[in-house]
Amino acid sequence: MIVPRAWAKRMAGKALIRTDAVDQVVGRIAAVRAVPSLWLGDAGVDSLIVYGFFKDFSVEVGETLSKLSLSIEGFSEAKTPAPLTIPWENVSGTKPTENADNTSENTSKDTGAVAGVPATQVIADAASVKQRSDILENITIPAINSAVTAANALIKMAGAKADAALADLNAKLLASGIVLDAALANADSKLAAARVTADLAVSQANSRIDAAMTDLNAEANRAQGKDELLDRRIDSLTVITNKNDGEVRALIETERLVRTDDVRAIAQRIDTVVTDYTSRDSVTNTRITTQVTALSAADRALGERIDTVTTEFKAADSATSTRITDSVAALSAADEAIGKRVDSIVTDVITKETATRAEISRVELASSTRDTALGQRIDTVVTDYTGRDSATNTRITTQVTALSAADKALGERIDTVTTDFKAADAATSTRITNAVTALSDADTAIGTRVDALVTDVTTKDTATRAEIGRVELASSTRDTALGQRIDTVTANYQSANTATNTRITDTARAFADADQAIGQRISEVQSSFAPGGGNLISNTDFVTTDGWSENYYPSRPTYGINIAGDPYHPSGENVLSILQLGRVGGGDTYFDWISSPVPVRAGDYVQFSVMCASHRASTQSYLGWRDRDGVVFLYTVGNINTSTESLANDPALFKRSGQLSVQVPPNAVAAFLLMRKLDTYEGQENSYAWFWRPYIGGARQGQNAWNNWSSGSARAVQAATAARVATSITTLTDADSAIGRRIDTVTTDYVSRDSTTNARVDQTVSAMSEGDRALGIRVDGVAAGLTATDTAVRAEIGRVERTSVDRDTALGQRSDTITASLNDARGRLSTVETAVTDGRFAAAQRVSNLEAQVGADLSARIDQRATAIVDPKIGVVTQSVTDLRSAYNGTVATVQQQAGTLVDLAGKATAYVKLLADGGNGVARLSLWSDQFGGAWELVGDGRIGGNLVVDGTITSTKMGASSVQQAMFLTLPGSMSIPYG
Repeated sequence: MIVPRAWAKRMAGKALIRTDAVDQVVGRIAAVRAVPSLWLGDAGVDSLIVYGFFKDFSVEVGETLSKLSLSIEGFSEAKTPAPLTIPWENVSGTKPTENADNTSENTSKDTGAVAGVPATQVIADAASVKQRSDILENITIPAINSAVTAANALIKMAGAKADAALADLNAKLLASGIVLDAALANADSKLAAARVTADLAVSQANSRIDAAMTDLNAEANRAQGKDELLDRRIDSLTVITNKNDGEVRALIETERLVRTDDVRAIAQRIDTVVTDYTSRDSVTNTRITTQVTALSAADRALGERIDTVTTEFKAADSATSTRITDSVAALSAADEAIGKRVDSIVTDVITKETATRAEISRVELASSTRDTALGQRIDTVVTDYTGRDSATNTRITTQVTALSAADKALGERIDTVTTDFKAADAATSTRITNAVTALSDADTAIGTRVDALVTDVTTKDTATRAEIGRVELASSTRDTALGQRIDTVTANYQSANTATNTRITDTARAFADADQAIGQRISEVQSSFAPGGGNLISNTDFVTTDGWSENYYPSRPTYGINIAGDPYHPSGENVLSILQLGRVGGGDTYFDWISSPVPVRAGDYVQFSVMCASHRASTQSYLGWRDRDGVVFLYTVGNINTSTESLANDPALFKRSGQLSVQVPPNAVAAFLLMRKLDTYEGQENSYAWFWRPYIGGARQGQNAWNNWSSGSARAVQAATAARVATSITTLTDADSAIGRRIDTVTTDYVSRDSTTNARVDQTVSAMSEGDRALGIRVDGVAAGLTATDTAVRAEIGRVERTSVDRDTALGQRSDTITASLNDARGRLSTVETAVTDGRFAAAQRVSNLEAQVGADLSARIDQRATAIVDPKIGVVTQSVTDLRSAYNGTVATVQQQAGTLVDLAGKATAYVKLLADGGNGVARLSLWSDQFGGAWELVGDGRIGGNLVVDGTITSTKMGASSVQQAMFLTLPGSMSIPYG
């Protein structure tokens, strides 16, 4: 038998569309996917009018026109089948009385059950599944969400407390730093006052010594008076001999003087020993003088001794001299005692090409009065050597001062060692300074020590400098104690084309008072390297004018490179040029090339110059100085050069303008070179200037030769490298709190002509404890960045770990963030893990986010949250939520997966899993759950089973009608199918 089946229209069409409209057409077609629509191939042909949906489509994109291929499938059409009628005589069994059975009432004997289950129970079971689904959606899941919300609120509150504690910690650290700085300032002021007092005491002691010496001399003179008893004796012994060609003479003379009167007594002795030797080519002389003086009076006693030893040697090509002087003075009076000693040793040697001098001097001073005692010692050792091509000097100075008064004691020692070496092409200097000061009075004690070590070496093309400095300060008063130490180590190296710098700074401070103690340590290590350190100026090859600017008055001339061609610049090298048409006249006319500023250090010495050539005009150079605000406050003037009036391709014709050695002013932080062309000579027409080999570089004091020129071109300054390590440690304790903090920073920088690279590692660790709360926090950051001409790349890793406790809350939290970006493309991963409790409620949570984005239109994101909660009001709860999201130009697709478990206080348990997918045109959802009633699931959305379906239970449908199945089907059901009408 032939059975007419259902059929449907199908249509395949092609069309030409504009290429610029492809996106719009594709978007319109995609918007009606899975949506029944009316498709018109040709409105006049019924076969080309289809109501259905597109099956597939494609677009072949061309330059101006594109081809669209579209396949449409309509809905199937078939006649309604006739109702199936089976005569009862063909049905075995008892015939119902009404020839029919109303299954819903379950009145027929043969249909009294559906698979053995009453129909009412089957319907009730179906309704129960719906009811349990509503309970899950409206009660269970909201309860779990409420518990998670409460956990988030507790985490937020605990985090706010931790933030407040951290703010308090920062405030206390700031306050303690202010207190520490105030204590340092107070200690410095007391130290300055103590030094003033000490200087005054020393000045007074010197005045007393000078007065005592004046009295001594006056008494010695008065000893010649007529009213005094005088005894004077002079002994003299002379020996003269002549042996061969040399003459020798020796003289020994002693003069004694004694004088007494009613109130005083004076004794004086002067011994003199003289030896002379004269030969054909040399002369030698030695002299020893000793003078001893003693004075006693009714109220004072004074003793003085002066010894002098002198030796001289003179030969045909050398001269030597040695002198030793020893002076000792002592004075005592009713209310003062003063002692003074001066030692001096001098040696000179002079040959044809060298000169050497050594000098040692010592001054010792002691003074005591009724309420003051002072001791002072100054030692000086000086050695000089001067040869044909070098000069060396060494100086050692030691000054020791001690002062005690009725209510204070002060001790100070200053040591200075200086060594200088100067040769034809090198200069070396070393300086060591050690200053130690101690002060104590009735309620204050201060100690200060300053050590400094400096070494300099300068050769023809290199400069090296090393410095070590230490400052130690200690101060204590009745209720405060302060200690501070600062160590600094600096090393610099500069050669013809490199500059290297390393600096280490260590500062340690400790402070304690009646109710507070603070400790702090700050360490910094810095290192930098920059090629091109010999010549600090950028772009001296003049391939371009980058790094050079123009400055002129009153009108702009012609600026350029190699103006006037090859005859006017050295072969193979470039020059900056200026061409002026005509003459302006007047004294304020100038036309300048100005370099970019270069860094300088106040007190150092630099050299600047430029080689100049000109035609019908003069040239000149200047070195400009900028302060920290960028303001030009001073110019150092180079010499003026007149016109060369020759071809400028001969390097020998260029004239230099500049200065050999200039000290950097105190306020300067940067310098720049200004190269100036002056106005055209009177009576001339056009004028030119050419500038070649500009230079700014290191120099030494008094340098009298030009440095060898080195290129500072873009190659010389295109790369700069710097590294920095810093550590700051602070501790604070007071009556009710304790704080500790450490900050570590590591930074590296690299800068070249077309890229900048930076890497930085930061770590901050803080801890605070008080009577009712404690906080611990650690922050780590790692970042690397690259900025090039057309690229910006950055990668960052950040971590924050903190713990916080108070009387009613405990919080532990860790946050990690990883970010990578390249221009407008970015990837980011963040995770926050938290554990919190308030004694009644406990929760643990982990939140993570993964994100990728390119521009503003393309983004992908995954969010995950897992929470575990124990709440006595609700029960025990766990929940995990995962969200996936993709977006492009306003079109969004999402997937959410949610799972949770709940055991309430009544012992009831629920577990569920929900999966939801949303592509923008509809939602598909699958829910599975298990509770005290058993397991269940729910599916929302269209479905298809590709394999076999086996159902062991009952299928109940409230939507399927008797004629709703349009195609033949075969079912094998162990149970039964119930299709209620209506």
